[in-house]
Amino acid sequence: MAPIMKTKINWLNHFIEVVVVIIGISIAFILNNWRENYSKKLVELKYIESFREDINIDFENLENVLEKDRQKKSHLERYIASLKMNDFNIDSTVSILSEMLTNYNFNPQTNTYQAIISSAHINYVTNYEQKKLLISYYKNFEELEQGETVYNMYVNNYVVPFVYDNLDLLENKIINQSVLRQKKHRNLIVGYYALLMQKVAMYEDILSTNVVLQEKLNQQIAK
Repeated sequence: MAPIMKTKINWLNHFIEVVVVIIGISIAFILNNWRENYSKKLVELKYIESFREDINIDFENLENVLEKDRQKKSHLERYIASLKMNDFNIDSTVSILSEMLTNYNFNPQTNTYQAIISSAHINYVTNYEQKKLLISYYKNFEELEQGETVYNMYVNNYVVPFVYDNLDLLENKIINQSVLRQKKHRNLIVGYYALLMQKVAMYEDILSTNVVLQEKLNQQIAK
């Protein structure tokens, strides 16, 4: 009977093979994580660039609307002062009433925000403070929309009927001048001015946040 040959196991080779496999898996895992993180960074950058574009457009539109509403507010302040002194003229009244019929509303760019919310990608914005500021900025539009709705309702329900009843728009003159000394006229002007002030204040708050956001987004893109 032939003797049984014992095979010597080369534990060192096995150990090296196991180490190589582990290193290979680890490298693959690291590379996969790197690719995934890099992909997320690219998506985040696209969102940030898109946000910056929207916010830049908002800035231009806000400044334009604010300039017109501030001018209107200034005109109203002078007219209200003349009403208090009972020292107003017909021409200024016609001008003020006509100006009150003009309306400048801000239409924000919300496509990027709606897209990132609907796709549940808001966490792609990794900077917490920046994400918090973005959400706050766009949430302000809900309050603004309510304020603009009240303002527009006031114009449609009170200003427009008063103007149509008492102003000849074709001739640009007051039909019944006695109405200008009545409480209805004074209350109409003061009520409109109060709503205009609220509207201007909301626009100014949004513009202030807009400026801060622009700075932060520009800094992140420049990195």
